[in-house]
Amino acid sequence: MKTVQKAASWLNVTLNRRALVKLCLISGMILGLFAHGFMFANKLPNHDDLNCYMDFSEDALILGRYVLYFFWKLFSNLSTPWFNGILGVLFLSLASFFLCDAFEVRKAWRALGVVLIMLTFPVNATIFGFMFEAHLKMLGILFACCVPWAMAKLRGGWFWAAGFAFLATGIYQVYIMLAIGLLILLVMRRTVFSALEGKTGGRVWAFAVACAAAAVAGLLVYIAGNWAMTHLAGVELRSYQGLDRMGALDVAKLPEKILGAYTTVWDYYCADMPVYTTKLMQLAQWAIVFAGAAGCAAAVIRCLRKRRPAHAVLLLLCAALLPLAAAGIYFMGDDIERHQITLYPLILLLLLPLLCLDGRAAGLPPLPAPRRICAAALAAACLIYGFAFSMLSNQAYYRMHLAFTRAESFGNRLATRIESMEGYRSGMRLATIGHLSQEEPLIYYEYELVNRFQPFLGVRNEFDYYWYDTGLWMLTRIVGLPMTPEYGWQPETEEETALLESMPCYPAEGSIVFIDDLCVVKFS
Repeated sequence: MKTVQKAASWLNVTLNRRALVKLCLISGMILGLFAHGFMFANKLPNHDDLNCYMDFSEDALILGRYVLYFFWKLFSNLSTPWFNGILGVLFLSLASFFLCDAFEVRKAWRALGVVLIMLTFPVNATIFGFMFEAHLKMLGILFACCVPWAMAKLRGGWFWAAGFAFLATGIYQVYIMLAIGLLILLVMRRTVFSALEGKTGGRVWAFAVACAAAAVAGLLVYIAGNWAMTHLAGVELRSYQGLDRMGALDVAKLPEKILGAYTTVWDYYCADMPVYTTKLMQLAQWAIVFAGAAGCAAAVIRCLRKRRPAHAVLLLLCAALLPLAAAGIYFMGDDIERHQITLYPLILLLLLPLLCLDGRAAGLPPLPAPRRICAAALAAACLIYGFAFSMLSNQAYYRMHLAFTRAESFGNRLATRIESMEGYRSGMRLATIGHLSQEEPLIYYEYELVNRFQPFLGVRNEFDYYWYDTGLWMLTRIVGLPMTPEYGWQPETEEETALLESMPCYPAEGSIVFIDDLCVVKFS
């Protein structure tokens, strides 16, 4: 009991800024390495790792992530998952501190709640699957979290906030929406305190306009830079998921898009939750989201009772905009069905430590005992939600580790067979025809939501690992077969067509042939 009392006393302590930095960094590094250490130590190349194994910079430019391109040059082009993982955890720990500092989270237990959500949240855990660039994506999250901090703590905050918003957007476009969501929460917090202190609404509305101006300015700077990269530097954006249409918006379809965003957010959080969530995780998410909504409603009622209608209107406007920020990538040319994981739930779940459990910010009456019970229940829900997913992720990654081992063994056997054939020589071109498993590209996940969070369910054996380009990447970049990949090769003459039609499929004899300086492997 004495130990419990000491722990309770420590968790309830109020931290100064220096102590807050220490808490976020130390707890963040410990929690992050505990939750994701297996992946850092046993990272296996995934689809993007294989495609961008040596240098991601060119792909960063054609995806409109030109800030990512420049930061990439500061880091190694090699695949160093353990180092990238540690950097990613460090950036998320720092992001936790900036959020706590911006929102005046000074209680140790509430700061730990922010750290816990940041380090174990499913979206962030999934980003660690892309270890070749995970650290830079986490850097983008850090920049997004610096946006509300700059507005709250720096003189001329809108200027610095616009700069951080620009950097976050240039690393990954969806992070502008994370920054906007956090700014909305900051405005809501200031609005509540302004009403409780009996101030007029003019100043808080002016702060809200300054926050909006900072976000818009950051986005405009990004768009200007993107225009310069595409027109002056001659970089052509890929059509991948509508990136070449980024910034374009059909006004006639805007009501339909807004309705679709609200519908999808409601389904994602409440009605039709993704199948990757366990029952415990669903209960945790429901508790957190509805507690956040209840906190917002209580704050609106409190403002009205204080006869501050301007404050209440601003709170309602912020509450209406928050789901649109969560679904922000939907408004940037992307397909919402294709990228549901970037309905950034972190925006809403941050309501837990930043609004719900802060009685003053939510406008709750001074009832410490019921509020502490609620706080303990929601904190436990956070623990269940975060660590349940982390364990699920590491278990799935262990399955991938075994599957990749078989796949690499298969690649080695195939490479040895090619090298042993008469007529082989180093430097030949290598092409594959057909598929080993599915007609659609499959590596360690498919682009459905369930497989982004349980990404290795489709990998049952070495054959399931391959599709046409992945086989080339595995052979030349992982196994090290000294051949030049020939992507998308097709027969050019009738003789070549007839030869391919008569060839059996691997591993039968005759499934590997040499055509001049080209080696062709035929799969089913």
